[in-house]
Amino acid sequence: MKRIYLGGFLLLLLACVRTPAGLSSTRLTAPAPCMANQLSVSRVSDDAGVGNRAVNFAFTNTSPTPCTLNGYPGFTPLDRRGRPMRGVRVVQSDATYFQPEQAAQEVTLEPGKTAWFQIAYTAVQSTPRKCAASAKVRITAPGTKRVFLLREEITPCQHTVTVTPVRSGLPE
Repeated sequence: MKRIYLGGFLLLLLACVRTPAGLSSTRLTAPAPCMANQLSVSRVSDDAGVGNRAVNFAFTNTSPTPCTLNGYPGFTPLDRRGRPMRGVRVVQSDATYFQPEQAAQEVTLEPGKTAWFQIAYTAVQSTPRKCAASAKVRITAPGTKRVFLLREEITPCQHTVTVTPVRSGLPE
């Protein structure tokens, strides 16, 4: 009988508690996966060393609500005609020459916050022919189908581009 009264008292107490003005109440549900219309993408930085190249891109939550990303983005280098570059493989990896291994994990994007990923490739020629260059890249956020097209020239001379999973924040 004491448990019933105590439980009822606690429920009544919780019902009377209000959130102070200016503070938001605690979120009781986990954020939903990001929808394509909640995101933008941009190139944020690059790096180079010993014939290797890397370009970092970031997804930004442009909506007023938090959302999550998890996994690898879609990435396709495109030729001048907007077609996928012939003979170029895109592989997913937890690490690149520039970034240590970090397994894919869920990233929560609060409004205005970012999650980034890196693409990396070798720009050293193995033949006397000039390496083919992309004119644009096609990017899709993990779990979405919206296509983002960005002008970006990459020259994957070894015909392979490595893509990392999304990571919280921005690259250091």
